[in-house]
Amino acid sequence: MSRKPLLRRRQARLDLEEAVDHYRAEAGAGVAARFIEAARKGLNAVRDRPSTGSPKFGYDLHLGNMRSRRIVGFPYLIFYTERDSHVEVWRVLHERADIAALFGASND
Repeated sequence: MSRKPLLRRRQARLDLEEAVDHYRAEAGAGVAARFIEAARKGLNAVRDRPSTGSPKFGYDLHLGNMRSRRIVGFPYLIFYTERDSHVEVWRVLHERADIAALFGASND
């Protein structure tokens, strides 16, 4: 197992807070709590097995070794890169978001 420390960038933390606020406002505290638990499990999976995430967005958007992993049960993706000493979470985005624009990449 290649478990590494997890470093969440500021924007990833803000993305998670925004998603929780959305679920709390639109679906109630129970759904927000389920999202928090699913996100925690997703982040743990990224930390524990970083190489299992999909490289599709990294490849398609020319973002180097960026990988993504779905938050089970919710339409959100965790975007991260694996470093020698840690795993860095860059964003947590809704799957219907304009991901290319949010990463400042072009989808040529």
